[in-house]
Amino acid sequence: MAVAEKSDEQYFDEVYDNIARLYDHAENLLNSAYHEDVEDHEKFLAEIEPIIQQIENSANSIAEDFSTIIEKGELPTNAMKRRVNSSLRKILLAIQEYRASITD
Repeated sequence: MAVAEKSDEQYFDEVYDNIARLYDHAENLLNSAYHEDVEDHEKFLAEIEPIIQQIENSANSIAEDFSTIIEKGELPTNAMKRRVNSSLRKILLAIQEYRASITD
């Protein structure tokens, strides 16, 4: 039984780490706007802000569901799984929209 619990603990640690990475990605994007190679920091920030905001919103939503799972000690519901998938798709959509805007 201890092996199963350890496996669950490792799984939850990985999920937590992945959520934290989303916040790290948002912070790294924000920091990139102020990199010395960027000529117009404010313009670049305005261009990437929708991605940063979406990553943060999605990470918040996923973290909230994850917190609920931990507190209740239950498996994720189908609604939670759909919210996570939707949150991740929204990040990808924001990235695609940015890519389209810079190629125009």
